[in-house]
Order: sequence, then C-alpha cells, then structure tokens
Amino acid sequence: MIQSKDYIERLLQDISRGIAKILQMKERGQYIRAMEQVKEAYDTYFEDIDIEIEQNEQRLQAYASLLKEEGEILLEENKKVQAKDVFLKACRALAKAEDVSVNYDLGRLSLQSNLDILLKRCL
Repeated sequence: MIQSKDYIERLLQDISRGIAKILQMKERGQYIRAMEQVKEAYDTYFEDIDIEIEQNEQRLQAYASLLKEEGEILLEENKKVQAKDVFLKACRALAKAEDVSVNYDLGRLSLQSNLDILLKRCL
C-alpha cells in the first residue's frame, strides 16, 4: 500500500498523541483505562500491520513503542509472561525497522535499550 508522506506524518502524530494519553493514564495508575487505549490504538492504527512485510520504518517504530507501553502495563499487573511476549514482539518490529531503514536512528536505539531492560524485569 503506497501512502503519501503527509498521511504518514499525520498518522504518526495521532499515534504519538495516543501514546501520550497512555503514559498519563499509567502515571495515574489507571492501568485498565490505559490498556483500553492501547487496544483502541491497535484497532485504529495497526489492525493490518504485519511485521514481516511492513516497509515503513516509522510505522514499525511507532508499533514497537505501543507494544512497549502494553508490556509495561502487563508488568505492572505482574503478568510477566505476557509482558515478555509483547516486549519480544516490539524487538522484532524494531529489528524490521532497522532492516528497512536507510538512516541510523537514536530514538530506535533508545527504545531498544529500554526494551532490553524491561525484558530483564520479566525474568
């Protein structure tokens, strides 16, 4: 699916706003509402994503960020096995983003470092 640059930029801005809402809910301890927001974001922005065939590095990175938020909520709920699975999926999305990217991205590196730390908490 070919999408215009403007469309992708608007999509990424919308996703960023959604993740900001999730962060606020997590900070307030509203994990059920935060998880509902995560699921809404999946349905709205990532319903059709397939990590193996997706070619938009920004979309893959945004997906990994959302997965990270979901995993952190699961960790807070002491669901370590589910959190680990979600974090590993985020790592796969980031690896694919790295594969399709033509640029080095510090944000992606930082997200991967955070995921590595979070994965250790799942042990």
